[in-house]
Amino acid sequence: MQKNCHQCELCDKPLTDSELLLLDDMLETGYTITVDEKQALFYISGYIASKHPELASSPASSQLSKEVQAFLAEMNRGGLTYPSDNLFTFVVLAHSFSDKLQSIVAGTDLQQYYHSFHLCSTWIFLFPHLPYVVW
Repeated sequence: MQKNCHQCELCDKPLTDSELLLLDDMLETGYTITVDEKQALFYISGYIASKHPELASSPASSQLSKEVQAFLAEMNRGGLTYPSDNLFTFVVLAHSFSDKLQSIVAGTDLQQYYHSFHLCSTWIFLFPHLPYVVW
């Protein structure tokens, strides 16, 4: 008997129904993060972009909420780097993924889950022109 599963050109192996549910939950969680989390994740994304300028964006091209803009204005000492929208989305999804996994697999080796849920493929999809810099 064969399980129902998803496979696309980005996936190295088929995704099971439970993996698809986890990914769907990640997307929902990514849209419901608190303002404080969003501010922190944007700042972290900017740090990554400062180390990899090809991932940076201009402040004018980012569509940020007023809360995030106010936070960044307080944190900026003149050298703040703004991440691209794709990088910020990736960081939010990675954060959601980590939160979700911690609640599911406490005490288990997380490395196998990171590879099985295709964060690597997501990185390659969002940034096909870049080397594999996150891991």
